[in-house]
Amino acid sequence: KNLDLGLKFFSKITKKLIYARLSGYGQNGGMSQAAGHDINYVSMTGVLSKLGRANDAPFPPINLLADFAGGSILCVMGILMALHSRASSGMGQVVDAALTDGAAYASSFLFSSINQIPMMWPGQRGCNLLDSGCPYYNTYRTKDGRYMAVGALEPQFYAALLKGLDLEKADLPHQMELPKWGELAKAFKDQFANKTQK
Repeated sequence: KNLDLGLKFFSKITKKLIYARLSGYGQNGGMSQAAGHDINYVSMTGVLSKLGRANDAPFPPINLLADFAGGSILCVMGILMALHSRASSGMGQVVDAALTDGAAYASSFLFSSINQIPMMWPGQRGCNLLDSGCPYYNTYRTKDGRYMAVGALEPQFYAALLKGLDLEKADLPHQMELPKWGELAKAFKDQFANKTQK
């Protein structure tokens, strides 16, 4: 851009040009010139407030959500759509993508499901089905100092989890008894602590 090798220069050479711009906060508006990182973009969308354990600070998702899942994929999708359009029109396009917008799109399920599927998000951060509040959708430290990821939402997977941990369903609170998730989590934690990852 500083060398005047931007859109104006290249569009004089060919009308088929697909020019992609990827920025943090978009090309226009009060934040357009502001610098940032993934954590900043994710916090601007409100998503960061939903990530982390209960009664703890929000936890940044490395740089996966805005940089990769959000912005980069949004930009690539724009380029692919522009290529498809150019195949029939012969004309290029400008593709504008912002990391903040991409993070918001990638996280749209989170905010839409809060109202549409209230059983998934009955409490504050870290107390819900998919955010480490649920004992059978969480991680546990093993005897050898490693960790196991548990995703046993469906009845057949939950049964396999109990079997693998040598636990009897009758001795535990019901899987969907949210007020007793702490008790269930303790039982899982204790069993994992006595088993190695392998």
